[in-house]
Amino acid sequence: MRLRNPFLVIVAMLNIVGCSPVQGYPGPALPSEEVATVKRDYDESEVDLARITADGIDFAYSGIALLPGKHTFLAGVTAKEEPRNCRPYTRFNTYGYEQCLDEKYKDDRHRDDSYYAFPQCDCFDYLEVHRTCDQDVHDTQCELVAQLSAGRRYDIQLSKSGTSGVISIREAGASSALSERSCRVAGSRVTEFEENLGTGRSTANYNGFYSCD
Repeated sequence: MRLRNPFLVIVAMLNIVGCSPVQGYPGPALPSEEVATVKRDYDESEVDLARITADGIDFAYSGIALLPGKHTFLAGVTAKEEPRNCRPYTRFNTYGYEQCLDEKYKDDRHRDDSYYAFPQCDCFDYLEVHRTCDQDVHDTQCELVAQLSAGRRYDIQLSKSGTSGVISIREAGASSALSERSCRVAGSRVTEFEENLGTGRSTANYNGFYSCD
């Protein structure tokens, strides 16, 4: 079978490997001093990233290498508001707790031949605290056009301002952005998410659980 577009096959293979920046231009790979390298960055507590492209080519955390010149970046970003109506609850790791008890009994019998020694297993170490929260989120579409130079590294940063996503680009290590744009809100919705807050007595007590029952 004959491949119609070998360039697209190469791009797909590089996406799968994910170790080096995706090659965002046709032809053989060029040295780093002849291309601009762009990586993405965002805080998952503020936004979710559905997809980001440079000139129509998807890229992930490894970034993308582009020829110097003007490029268009598109991103689907979900801006998150603060969680609300959070409802904590617990899950007890019965299997892990019983394993601890068994090991402690074995250790005690081996040490002093006592079958009645009380094992020191803190049940709070096996009590997982979770919470379910409601969260208002806003799906946004972002577009940014930037002029890039050869041999430079850039960061595309995705963040939020109020209920909108924000896309910006800056040279790696720079304090100010070369360009920044607000994203267009495409729709809003309410989601429910769950997170594991951890184990331990202090975590349980902080969330209102004072026993392992």
